[in-house]
Amino acid sequence: MFPFRDVFRDTVVAYSDHIRKPGKSLPISMNTMQVLKALFSFMDGKTGRCDPSLDTIAKRSKLSHRTVVRQLEVLRREKVIDRMRRTVKTGNGPDEGPKRQQTSNSYFVELANLPIEILRILRQKLGAKLREAKGTHMGSGPVPSGWESGQAPCQRRPQSDWIWET
Repeated sequence: MFPFRDVFRDTVVAYSDHIRKPGKSLPISMNTMQVLKALFSFMDGKTGRCDPSLDTIAKRSKLSHRTVVRQLEVLRREKVIDRMRRTVKTGNGPDEGPKRQQTSNSYFVELANLPIEILRILRQKLGAKLREAKGTHMGSGPVPSGWESGQAPCQRRPQSDWIWET
């Protein structure tokens, strides 16, 4: 058991520095890291469930609502996190407006979709710990060995026994 959250955060900072173009600002700014830190603070360590509202993220990260929206988009664009939009049917008939209304978002880290540079850094930092983990929760898992040769795996692997300390 180890604090994956801290290692992941440090890895994202290293990745941001790695992809930074000369003379440009970091693609993953300190505001973005504040939003990521806030998301991790809401993430359930056993299930990985993370579904705070935008206002709750803004309050925890001490940023404005609009800034949180922009930074979440940066995290999604850089493939650090992903989200699932939850909706309900509105009951509107044809030509009566929207058919669905959004209720909330759920955020998650999908290791299989992370940029290869992040996976490599995680493997360097966590290598032995990933191989030693014995938990078999569904979801993300150790970096597949096929990725080193540039081949993506065809199926999901079980998640390691990680703790997302809060």
